[in-house]
Amino acid sequence: MTDISLDRSRHLPPVTVDRAPALVAGCALLGGFLAIAQLVDLRQAALFAVGALVGVALYHGSFGFTGGWRRMVVERRGRGIRAQMLMIGVAAVAMIPLI
Repeated sequence: MTDISLDRSRHLPPVTVDRAPALVAGCALLGGFLAIAQLVDLRQAALFAVGALVGVALYHGSFGFTGGWRRMVVERRGRGIRAQMLMIGVAAVAMIPLI
């Protein structure tokens, strides 16, 4: 038998992480938090921060709404819909005490 598997690490370019967009976004979120806390209320600033953190988590988790609904309609698999309902429930539990 022959082994045709290749060592991928030699053939892929090294991964470089561009930290500038993350730094700019983090500064913008911090500035928004501070502006809302100064102009409105600390509670509203906390809502802003929780919403931003949920958004960042969903972005990095590649969580999309259309994919789950498409799988439900086309393949009759409801795992994505259940994940969406769970996420909405967790967000509601986190947000309602703040509101």
